[in-house]
Amino acid sequence: MNYFQGKKVCVTGGAGFVGSHFVDIFLDVGAHVFVPVHNKLPHRHHPHLKTAKADLECIGDSVKCIKGSDIVVHCAGGVANSITSPHAALSLITRYLSMAANVVEAAARNGVERVLLFSSSTGYPKKRRCVIENDFWSGEPDPRYFGYGWMRRYIERLSEYATSSSDTQFRVVRPTALYGPRSKFNIRHGQVISSLIEQSLQTSDRLVVRGNGADQRDLMYITDFVEICIRFLGLDPYPGPTNIASGKSATIKKIAELVAKYTPGPSKVIEFTEPDHTEVFSRKVSNKKMRDLLKVSPTTTLENGIQKTIAWRISEVSNSVGIVSLH
Repeated sequence: MNYFQGKKVCVTGGAGFVGSHFVDIFLDVGAHVFVPVHNKLPHRHHPHLKTAKADLECIGDSVKCIKGSDIVVHCAGGVANSITSPHAALSLITRYLSMAANVVEAAARNGVERVLLFSSSTGYPKKRRCVIENDFWSGEPDPRYFGYGWMRRYIERLSEYATSSSDTQFRVVRPTALYGPRSKFNIRHGQVISSLIEQSLQTSDRLVVRGNGADQRDLMYITDFVEICIRFLGLDPYPGPTNIASGKSATIKKIAELVAKYTPGPSKVIEFTEPDHTEVFSRKVSNKKMRDLLKVSPTTTLENGIQKTIAWRISEVSNSVGIVSLH
């Protein structure tokens, strides 16, 4: 972490779920952080944190924001979930590509030392076994993630080209699903854990789960993810795109059971919206390369992570409205 002390770091999306945690850790290790602001301000104040209004879909704004930075971590952009409409998903993809391309160009123009970009495990083809990094280009992305997966693949190719044609080193990680404090707590539009937590806090007797509960996800607690990414960013030499994953899969049923268990209030009945014979989706992602390179593994278990996320959400709601009803 000493590599980042005194460095000037631009975190795009620094007021959002993932970016805000990067801001926290960079400040903690002594970096000077800049956050381009679009819709909301960062969640904290700090003498080494600066902000300015910017639209990353404008190349001029991107160049101004990144000028003078040693490091850029690009976290800006929306994320789709399983019920996102095709129209909304297309809008997310095109906006993300526009911002990412501008950030890459701006970083190269300004001679930034290193840039961290996010690909995704959604870019992997469908495999029955645990996927490793070399599987990424061995087939088409899973059909249900076709557009999103190819968008992340394009980011990887763009980073390769930009590295080869500039003095900036672009690094890529491939995350799995992330969860934790400051994620989007929305029953309909949140990711699986935050959505279930929000529903569990708002309902008294049951927890309704989309699907049959058999789908599996590799889930990683946000601070584990960010700490490992920052280690990866400081690693020399760059080892190529790397999975940042827990290496463990959990069924949606298990996740729902944990959420129900640790939400205060009466016990809840878990109901599934689809029959048992519905096709099961499972993606298992190897984190062996990550562990071998960085000598580190995630420290937060799924059970403990869900407990911490529920506690944070209750505290957040209580601070916002004075009291939260736990029925």
